[in-house]
Amino acid sequence: MATSTPPHASLVRAAAAEEERVDRALEKLSHRRDTLAAELADLESQMGELNERRRLLAMLVDGPVTEAEVAAPRTGVTAVRGRDLRRVAAQLLWQTSGDREIHYREWFERLLAAGYAVGGRDPLASFLTNVRDSPAVVRGAQPGFYRLDPSRRAALSAALEKNAASLDDLERLLAETRAIGDDDRVESLRADRRALTAERKRLESHAEELAVVFGEDASSVAA
Repeated sequence: MATSTPPHASLVRAAAAEEERVDRALEKLSHRRDTLAAELADLESQMGELNERRRLLAMLVDGPVTEAEVAAPRTGVTAVRGRDLRRVAAQLLWQTSGDREIHYREWFERLLAAGYAVGGRDPLASFLTNVRDSPAVVRGAQPGFYRLDPSRRAALSAALEKNAASLDDLERLLAETRAIGDDDRVESLRADRRALTAERKRLESHAEELAVVFGEDASSVAA
C-alpha cells in the first residue's frame, strides 16, 4: 500500500512561520478596523453635538420652533441619546444577557427591537460611541464585542475613597500653607483642589450611572 511522503521539516517550519505572520497581520488589521470605527463614531457624535448647538443658536436668532415644525417620532418609539442612551442600552443588556459578551451590532438591534431610536446621520456609529463611554462597559475578547462589568462598582468605590482621602490631605496642607503666608503655593494647591473636585464629580456621576445599570442604590456605591 502506497504511503504519502511527509513534508520536509524546513517546509513545515516555513509554513508555521507564515501562519504566525498571517495571524499577526490579521490581528493588526482587526485592531485598525476597530480603531477607525471608533474614530468615525466619535466624529459622528461631535457632528451631532455641533448640529444641536447650531439648532439652538438658530432658535435664538429666529425664535423657537413650533410644535407643527417638529417631526413627530414614530408611535411607540422612544428616542435616546447621550447619557440616556448609555443607561438604557446598558440596562437592557444587563437584564437580558448579564455580563456575557455581545457584538455591538446585535446589541444595537436589540435596542431598536425594544422600542428605542438612536439619532444621528449614522445611528449605529452614534450608538457605538455612546456605549463605549459607559463606565459599565468593557471590551470583549474579540473585536467588536463588548460586555458589562459589575466589578467596576468596587473599583469605582475604591477610587472615590482615594479621592476623598486626597482631598482631606490637600485641605490640611492648604491650611498649613495659608498659615505661613506662601501665596504662590496656596494658589498651586487651590488648582490641585479644583482638579480633585472635578474628578470627584466625574466619579460620582459614574457611580450614579452604574447604580442605574446594575440596579443598586447610588448612595451605596458613592459612599
